[in-house]
Amino acid sequence: MDPTEWVEVSAESNSGRRAADALQLPHWDTARWRKLLSCTKPRPFRATEIVIQRGTGDRTLQLVAAGSLEVSVTLVDGVSMTSLARIGAGSVLGE
Repeated sequence: MDPTEWVEVSAESNSGRRAADALQLPHWDTARWRKLLSCTKPRPFRATEIVIQRGTGDRTLQLVAAGSLEVSVTLVDGVSMTSLARIGAGSVLGE
C-alpha cells in the first residue's frame, strides 16, 4: 500500500465510522503521511497468524491498512482461545 492509499484509509476511519483505536490525525496532509510511512515497511499477515503475543518484547507499531485483526486470549487449558475484539482498517496497535 502506498502512502496515498494509507491516507485514504485513515481519512475513511476519521469520517465518523471510526473505532476507538483509529489513528486520528485529520490535520495531516499527504506530505506528513509520506514522511511517516517512509520509516515503515508493509507486512502482510495470513489468517491465524499471531501478530503480537502477550509477554514478548516486541517494540513495533502496527498500522492496520486493510482487513481486520482478532484479539484473542488463550484459556486455562493452554490450547483453547476465546475472541475478545476485532481491530479494523485505520486502527493502530503495538507498543
